[in-house]
Amino acid sequence: MLSGKSLLDNATVKFSRDSVTVQPKSSEKITVSIALDKSFVQEYMKLAENGFFVDGFIMLTPNDENDDTLSMPFLRKLDRRSVV
Repeated sequence: MLSGKSLLDNATVKFSRDSVTVQPKSSEKITVSIALDKSFVQEYMKLAENGFFVDGFIMLTPNDENDDTLSMPFLRKLDRRSVV
């Protein structure tokens, strides 16, 4: 069974920027791309013919250790149509 396989070992994560500074009362946009290894997806698709979910958190860590770390959840369903 494949439950609990780590995305860290089976995916490539890319950010649109290496760092970002967000001023008070403002926002910034960052694009995050997560590409799963083909063999990882194929193994799961054998067990879950209707598809499966990939989830986790993207952590944004501050330069100043006194500031808060931000975490943003992500969730994606993969099925035969999305894995062509």
